[in-house]
Order: sequence, then structure tokens, then C-alpha cells
Amino acid sequence: MGGPAGRQALQTIAGLITVYAVKVQKSQLQPDGSLLREAYRSYATSILTEKGTGIQDRLKALQRQQRAAVHRQTSFGPLLWLAWSVTLLLALALWAALLETQLFLRRRFRRRYNRRLLAALALSAAGVAIAVLFTVWTQRGMADTRQLLDSPLPGRLIPVAGRETASYLAHTGFRASAAVWILIGGVLLMALAETGLRRHIDDYRFRPR
Repeated sequence: MGGPAGRQALQTIAGLITVYAVKVQKSQLQPDGSLLREAYRSYATSILTEKGTGIQDRLKALQRQQRAAVHRQTSFGPLLWLAWSVTLLLALALWAALLETQLFLRRRFRRRYNRRLLAALALSAAGVAIAVLFTVWTQRGMADTRQLLDSPLPGRLIPVAGRETASYLAHTGFRASAAVWILIGGVLLMALAETGLRRHIDDYRFRPR
């Protein structure tokens, strides 16, 4: 619920609701037309409707804060766009370097294919494609969740909205854990590139006379 501030706001509202319920109950226990009954009722009304500090205004403010938090957490912001732009540029540079190396080795050593370099190229392309696909799925689920939470929900539809939100965000944890495979894939990619070039590097290694 938006961290400690949201939880504290909820606790304050819950306390006010308790006081409101007590005052209403006391008002009902007083005889009709009595000053005490009207005093309890007036106090309960002020707790509910007081501008800025009443239950209704506090709930509206909390709702705005939570919607703003949802928008921040589910939007594909400028930092993510920047990170993905840099990632794709680096991936394109890597693919170009691997292809150029493959063509150079083919011309220089008359070998048609270097399997390890081609495997490194295929691995990096597959890794980027899977990462893009997982990101699109996750972002689509977040957008659907944001749209659902932005619409007013009657009490009877809240459980339905909870189930729909769970379905939108299903497997998000698994996709997030796939970040570990980026490191593993990077290590494997470097190993493939290094072993694919080692033999040719040895051919050019300086040998003292």
C-alpha cells in the first residue's frame, strides 16, 4: 500500500472509522430530540465529512496517492527506454562484430564457418529476443492492471478484480528471475567466442626467435 506512509494513512483512517462508529452508536442510544443525541450525531458527521481531515477526504487523498504509485510502478518510463535502447545498440554492435569476424576468418583461413562464433551469435540473438518478449508480456500485464485499478470498482467486483490482477501478473516472478540467465548466457557467450578465436589467435601469437 505505498510503503509506510500508505500503511500509516490506513491506520489513521481505520481509527477515525472506529471513533465514527462509536459516536453513531452513542447517538442512537440517546432519546429522540435530546441535545446529547444531536451532539453525538454532529461530531460523527464532522469526523466523516470534515474538509481535509475527515474520513472521506482522507480516503480520496489515499486513493490518489495509491493510483499515482501504481502509475509509477507500472509505466515504462524514460529510464527503461534508455536502458533498452543502450542494450539493443550494444547487441547490434556485438552481432556486427561477430559477423565481421566470421567473414574475416572465412576469407583469411578459407574456413566456411566458425561454429562457435555462430553459436555465440545465435545465443545472443535468442537471449535478446527472449528478454524483449518477457518485457513485453510483463509490461502488458502491468498496463492491464493499471487500467483495471483506475476504474471505479463496486464492492462485489473487488474479488473479481483481484483474480484478474493475479492473472495479468502471473509468471512475472519467473520472468524477473530470468535475469540470472543473462549472466549465465553472457559467460557462455564469452566462452564460445574465446574458444572460437583461440586457435586463430595462437596462429598470430608472437614467437621469439
